[in-house]
Amino acid sequence: MESVAAADVAAYYEFLMSSRRLDGVQPNVVCIGAARSGTTYLMGVLSQSEDCYVPPVKEVNFFGVFQRPFHPRGLTEIDYERLFVLGKGRSVIADVSPAYLAIGRAAREIFKYRSDMRIVICVRDPVERFWSHFKYYRREGMVAEASFEVFAKEALEQYRAGFDPGTDWAAPVMLLRQSFYSWQINLCRALFGKVLVLFAEDLAADEAGWRNTLGSFLGVELQPAPENYRNSSTTEPLDVAPGLLEDLRALFSDDIVYVQGLTQRQLADIWPSAR
Repeated sequence: MESVAAADVAAYYEFLMSSRRLDGVQPNVVCIGAARSGTTYLMGVLSQSEDCYVPPVKEVNFFGVFQRPFHPRGLTEIDYERLFVLGKGRSVIADVSPAYLAIGRAAREIFKYRSDMRIVICVRDPVERFWSHFKYYRREGMVAEASFEVFAKEALEQYRAGFDPGTDWAAPVMLLRQSFYSWQINLCRALFGKVLVLFAEDLAADEAGWRNTLGSFLGVELQPAPENYRNSSTTEPLDVAPGLLEDLRALFSDDIVYVQGLTQRQLADIWPSAR
């Protein structure tokens, strides 16, 4: 397809409307996150395969987010499927939206839409993911706080108080919550059965092996992603004050145990927070 310069889903939708190709296509794969765990690279890998289609705009964020009736100007399923119209005939048609991991209703909305959906969940050491997410938001101007320590302490306070951020994506607790993985892995397996969990640490250590695991799950051969889909978020060194690091690792300790049981991985081998 021709290159689409679109800043958001609305711009891409306008492109499709202007092309008059209005017969929608259902996606059959959804990557629900987590952010800063290899999802951009995953999108890049899929974009290189003739068997796969992903919209050129990452993070469609339909299910439970921009989906009617959850958004005042929400999209219908017909609107959503038009975003994938150029993928007609491909064996893999994917929605890569890391926000779904943070939205409790998203998995059930996906299941109501298509019960045979294949689900991919990318995970990463929870403290490193939270720290990397903050750094990205700060770099993009999405959070004003310059200190990770201040931001993380506020996130811990909000979490312990049971604060619900709704869809305030920049709320400290919203970023923190996206590092809890076990409940979504468990829920998606109960709903769909076909769930692949990918580790960002495996991507950093063995890119080809990570890619082959994804390709085997999808039933396609995958090539490396272009350079513009690569970033250093999965390899950057962690820089967190020791006391705060201990508090965060203690918070995630139970979830780490559950993830280890669900995935049958010895997480201490790859996650410092599991040691």
